[in-house]
Amino acid sequence: MPLVFATKIDKPFISNINDILNKKIAIVKGSVYKDRIKVKYPYIKFIEVSNTKKGLEKVNEDKAYAFIGILPIIGFNIQKHFVGNLKIAGKLDSQVEFSMATRNDEPLLHSIFSKLINSIPEEKNRNITDRWLSVTYEKSVNYTMIFYVISIFIIIFFFIITKNRAINTINKELSDYIRVIDEHVLTSTTDSKGNINSVSQAFCNISGYTKEELLGKNHRFIHHPDMSEKLFTNLWKTITSGKTWKGEIKNKKKNGDFYWIKAIISPIFDTNSKIVGYTAIRHDITDKKRIEEIAITDELTSLYNKRHFNHVFEKELTKAQESGKYFGLIILDIDFFKQYNDTYGHQEGDNVLQNMGTCLRSLCDLSSCTPFRIGGEEFAIIFTPNTKEDAKNFAKIINKKIEDMQLEHKKNKASEYITASIGLYVESDENLSTTEDIYRFADTAMYTSKSNGRNQFTLYNK
Repeated sequence: MPLVFATKIDKPFISNINDILNKKIAIVKGSVYKDRIKVKYPYIKFIEVSNTKKGLEKVNEDKAYAFIGILPIIGFNIQKHFVGNLKIAGKLDSQVEFSMATRNDEPLLHSIFSKLINSIPEEKNRNITDRWLSVTYEKSVNYTMIFYVISIFIIIFFFIITKNRAINTINKELSDYIRVIDEHVLTSTTDSKGNINSVSQAFCNISGYTKEELLGKNHRFIHHPDMSEKLFTNLWKTITSGKTWKGEIKNKKKNGDFYWIKAIISPIFDTNSKIVGYTAIRHDITDKKRIEEIAITDELTSLYNKRHFNHVFEKELTKAQESGKYFGLIILDIDFFKQYNDTYGHQEGDNVLQNMGTCLRSLCDLSSCTPFRIGGEEFAIIFTPNTKEDAKNFAKIINKKIEDMQLEHKKNKASEYITASIGLYVESDENLSTTEDIYRFADTAMYTSKSNGRNQFTLYNK
């Protein structure tokens, strides 16, 4: 990553470090590049700070003219703390190399990172680097100042021929900035109704649409159906009130695939402070979302895992307590699964688990509930029934659908096919217990089903 200068937004572009040798420059104490710069430019008045944010604060408070640091770190801090006050005003002819390490006592984390990094093709790796680098430049460059500099130097061109070479160099850099932004930064503008007026080439590349296909369309047509209307209602309410909205959105590609972006959407005002449109700057977080998905998904069945079960359990129980609605928990266990593995082998056992995942997922897609694999052959479902009778009917359907898969199991004493024993807990309002008790109640009910002959459900009653 390159080393760059950060200055206040009203300061001119720094084309050469020799232009600011008489200025106070902040730099991070102990950084790998500090000594290198001090040796190369011994006459600079350096102010040492503990971190990048402190250095940018010095600049913001006029205690330093500029701060030297690494491009993406400066860009991130400007975006988070100094938007509208600071900018990236130039870069040095030096770069900093980076490595990544994991803790010695986290071998699994090292394995996960290695697997992920090794699976990224070289071209994809370059694209990711270009995208993040470009986003940082976009966050850091003041476009108004850039075009102001262009105008000033064009005038100088006509009056001072001797500056011709310097002007051409600056113009090329600015042209490169604009090209990089168009190719790598996901930007768009719309009118006051959300109809697209302009888009960057990067936006076209990620969505799969051409600019001609996007212009004039409303942004709604790329929204993915997985996203709730509540999010877009809140988004629209925020920006129409004149405020900036920030958040994560899942969009739909032209080919039906999807991508995730983190967006900053701000209103555009005319001279009378009336909103005439909106501008959006985004960056692609699809890879981040996929890693998050890996962390909460059971690899074999593609259901959510026990870790995510604990999170959803707490969240849905709280919602039920606040709304007064019923809360339901089903815990089910495949009958005589050890005997199945002993008879058919563990590979066939894995196939049964995968079929079980597919069966539960299809049932939950129709019933607005969430299935999980919480143990070896143990599964759970969290759902919100309208009545206790609905919950019992749902448990009956699950029992039947599992047996209807007709997966042969000669050692199953309850059926000739794979079956499951189910424990059901369902309550509402003040009758709801804690997560620990609810889990124990459902688990107890499941073992009651096993004791009563298996391939059935038991409703827990206090």
